[in-house]
Amino acid sequence: MIPRAKLILLDTNVVIELARDKASGKAIAATLDLAGRPERPLTSVVSLGEALALAEQWSWGDEKSGRLRELFRELVVVDLSFGKTPERYGRIAAYSRANGLGIGENDRWIAATAAEAEAHLVTTDQDFGPLDPTFISHTLISWADPGQPSDKTTTL
Repeated sequence: MIPRAKLILLDTNVVIELARDKASGKAIAATLDLAGRPERPLTSVVSLGEALALAEQWSWGDEKSGRLRELFRELVVVDLSFGKTPERYGRIAAYSRANGLGIGENDRWIAATAAEAEAHLVTTDQDFGPLDPTFISHTLISWADPGQPSDKTTTL
């Protein structure tokens, strides 16, 4: 599992599951020990925008949208201007294009943010696999059993 002292950055899909407050989100929170970590988890401002867009698209009501906004108050939202995030993005984008990787624009920014923050990226999809260990370290949490993530602990 991810060492407690390691910063973690939550991908948009993890944020969405936490905001839904269903069994999978609760299992993710428990597995990552979000409440007991010494540092508040991070997320990218890109994930904030994506999550708000999805909440609007899915017509989330006031209660669920409120949980999403409360969750973002509990996380550290990292701006794209943090440190050398744009430079990290440039390297990740060039690498992705040169290697024919189908990594979306937003995921490149999320990966660059995790890399610059030296945070371990936590996701529920496989989009970031090709960037590990070259740029990031990440953990893929399986939908089949969110309590048993497959752990990738490659150093940054």
